Amino acid sequence: MKNTFFLISMIGIVLMFNACTPYVSTRPPDVVTTRPMSPSNSHVWVEGNWVYNRGTHSYTRNNGYWSKPNRGRSYKEGQWRTTRRGNHWVQGRWR
Repeated sequence: MKNTFFLISMIGIVLMFNACTPYVSTRPPDVVTTRPMSPSNSHVWVEGNWVYNRGTHSYTRNNGYWSKPNRGRSYKEGQWRTTRRGNHWVQGRWR
């Protein structure tokens, strides 16, 4: 009985998180930005991310910025993914 309850709970959590991914039928147009001068040679450019606006049901772009990474970490840029349900943005992240 405990195993069944656990399994049903886990399936519910997975479905809940899957439903939170906002999909759009068309991607927003690419945005061309000008990078400001780097503060130092050790800074890396973190490209802006797309953020879903639930009020307008569309994505808006956040500006990029310079960041000094922690030792041994690198930034993986975000990317658009296309599925049967539509297009959605996968946020960039440090790894």
